Amino acid sequence: ALVPRVMEARGLDVTPGLMNKFSQIGDQTAVDILQVIYQEEIGHVAIGNRWYLYCCDQAELNAQTTFQLLIDEYFGGKLRGPFNRPARLAAGFETDELDELERYL
Repeated sequence: ALVPRVMEARGLDVTPGLMNKFSQIGDQTAVDILQVIYQEEIGHVAIGNRWYLYCCDQAELNAQTTFQLLIDEYFGGKLRGPFNRPARLAAGFETDELDELERYL
């Protein structure tokens, strides 16, 4: 759960800024590469989200509460932000979930 929903999702947050920096220095090749990575990362996070939700459902666990417990245990209750909400929503996060997760920023 933590790899796609924290680590890979963080890539969704930072990649647009990286693309902007490379664009400012005129490195269109880097921008193009990062755009491909960014689009693929949305899919990776979405797959991780689907499996996480499936596993929680099978174990009869509340997905949001369980994820918050995992953040507390493995990340000391802290996440890095800000979140790229449109990308995270496209990857399967819910609006209310993102609202709650932003408490950890």
